Amino acid sequence: MNISTLKMFAVTCLLVVVVFFVSYADEVGADETKTFAIMVKRADEPWFQVEAKGFEHRAEELGVKALVMDNKMDPNVCLTNVDTAIAQGVSGIAIVIPDQKMSKAVLAKANAAGIPMLAIDDVLIDQNGTPIAPYVGMDTKDIGYQVGTWLAEQLNSAGWLHELEKKVGIAAMTFDTLSVCKDRTDNSRKALLEQAEGLNADMFYPIHYKNTDAVGSFEAMQSLLTQHPDVTHWLIYACNDEGVVGAVRALEQAGKDGGAIGCGLGAGLAKGEFEKTTETAFKASIYLDSAKHGAIGLEHLYNFVTSGTEIPMNTTVPGTIVTRENYQDVMK
Repeated sequence: MNISTLKMFAVTCLLVVVVFFVSYADEVGADETKTFAIMVKRADEPWFQVEAKGFEHRAEELGVKALVMDNKMDPNVCLTNVDTAIAQGVSGIAIVIPDQKMSKAVLAKANAAGIPMLAIDDVLIDQNGTPIAPYVGMDTKDIGYQVGTWLAEQLNSAGWLHELEKKVGIAAMTFDTLSVCKDRTDNSRKALLEQAEGLNADMFYPIHYKNTDAVGSFEAMQSLLTQHPDVTHWLIYACNDEGVVGAVRALEQAGKDGGAIGCGLGAGLAKGEFEKTTETAFKASIYLDSAKHGAIGLEHLYNFVTSGTEIPMNTTVPGTIVTRENYQDVMK
């Protein structure tokens, strides 16, 4: 083999080595692009749409991928989503669970796969109600109390309880099988009883609303109107905006919305109500930026996976009262 041939052979070998390492580096780089999943409770609700966008936006900022999955308020779909995410090799899961009774089951799947999981909006709990995974969301008791405080202020200002011709009823739209909902509505009731002058427990009419949606609340409010036709003035609170909006629609249909005040929670539907030409009985809501919930959830998972930073067991996001007067300034 002459010198020229040796040189050509050496160059060829060098090129092969370079190509190998470039290809290997590309593969490693691809492997390092991590994917994090967020499983929202219902992708058709504005709250969860905004939450997912917050998760996706933070993922983009951190240079990772986001996988958005819809649990459709169905435990079976949720379990399938967890299995699918695990099979796809996600690096972490943020979940809004449709039924807290399945908390241990979904967490067990994630743990078995060695994938960190945190709860958003609804706490993952054991059979005793003890949290078993990190949580990101509102302080449900404080937020519920804030709703009740605002309603008490409106009731005191209106003076309805001191006018004999007016009969006040509290439409308490409840979903007590979900601990975070029970915390909210229990504390709304507590604040009203503590702060509304002349209000007593007999004036509360708690009723379960199916699926925590507006349709379920509409049907529940129709039932209350049938059961209590003598009530002339209603105050409404619920686990979320949907619970109040549905009740307001039922009152409108019955022609009884003029003497009603509702305060939602979450503000997912508040803007649509406040933008209506004619003011509705949906008077206020607690604005909670669900995009922050998604973004914080993604960041916690990312920091844990990339640097081993422990995820706090409880991360709460405060809320702000929004009304027709201030929502444009607050909900920017």
